[in-house]
Amino acid sequence: ALVDSIHDIQTLLSQSDDQAEPAAADAGPRLPAIGPEGHDVLFPGVQPVSVADIVGALPPRADADRLLGLFFNAKFISKPFLHAHQFRRRYEAFWAEPASAPLLWVSIMFSVLSAGVTVAKARDRGLVARLREERRQRGQASRQLHHQQRAQAPSDNSDDDDDNNVDSPEVAFRVKAAQCLVAGKYLRARACPSRRSSCTRTAA
Repeated sequence: ALVDSIHDIQTLLSQSDDQAEPAAADAGPRLPAIGPEGHDVLFPGVQPVSVADIVGALPPRADADRLLGLFFNAKFISKPFLHAHQFRRRYEAFWAEPASAPLLWVSIMFSVLSAGVTVAKARDRGLVARLREERRQRGQASRQLHHQQRAQAPSDNSDDDDDNNVDSPEVAFRVKAAQCLVAGKYLRARACPSRRSSCTRTAA
């Protein structure tokens, strides 16, 4: 489970820090902490995400609702780490005000959307075709904008790494899930005392 895995990583890192503290005074300068602000061993090179990026990567609400329903109704997907009622309540709150949603929860939402696409390949191919066409159109618009920016600033040799160029919505949602984890500083998150889920700041 995604949340449990993050919690296990935090526990291991915490134990390592506790064991190293007695010798810290004689150890000299310490290496940078492993995490989004240092060297991220899980998501190297993944850039954080903004609220505009999150909203821009979402499918239309009706398609997102369909993906969510396919995921939770699938018989062959084990989802013990998600409480369906609580998730849907946060999902509704997210659509009402995306900027208020914790980034780690948004990462879970994108993971659910990605898994929903996997189910849709067997249950609703029309939905998959719509999502792919939407991504193709977004990719074309993104490339046109990029070429215009390059023409206005020819000295800029940066590559266009916008995930809108990813044709597969399944992969694109996974990329956004990883970006939200990095932006939410998942290695520094703390578990909420009232439930087994991670608390973090919202998108800026």
